[in-house]
Amino acid sequence: GGARGAAPRRAAASKARAAREAAAAREGKAAREASDGRREAAAWEASLTDERVKLIVEHVAGLLRGGQRQQATELVEQVAEHGLLVDLRRQRWATADGRSGAVDPFSRDNAALEAAGARREGAAERAAEAAGRQTPPVAPTSRASASTDRTPPPPPPPT
Repeated sequence: GGARGAAPRRAAASKARAAREAAAAREGKAAREASDGRREAAAWEASLTDERVKLIVEHVAGLLRGGQRQQATELVEQVAEHGLLVDLRRQRWATADGRSGAVDPFSRDNAALEAAGARREGAAERAAEAAGRQTPPVAPTSRASASTDRTPPPPPPPT
């Protein structure tokens, strides 16, 4: 009698195992898709150069000027998912990394100040680099320091 009861138990266990594997596969796929989405969003956000922001914002402004508010709103919703927020009511835009400005006409807040700051930082970095490449100071030649100097004196010049 026990052999006949084992077959249905094996079949039930096999079905349960298959269901668990299918659920795990679905969860894994969802996790991979979410991870892919995060990577894609991060890559898109990183590609939000000033030029790209200007192109997108000017396109939104053009749609609004052309009476295509619905298309402008849809574009604003799409780019918001990627870190570019456009406030149509206030006519302002901002990125997740802190850049901002006006929509129409397009402008960027503090762009000139930031550029000047970057030039100053670049100059400071170049000066620091140059200081790091300087040749080491020449060893002193006084008799007081000669006793602590362990390097042999250079050979006399040929005659």
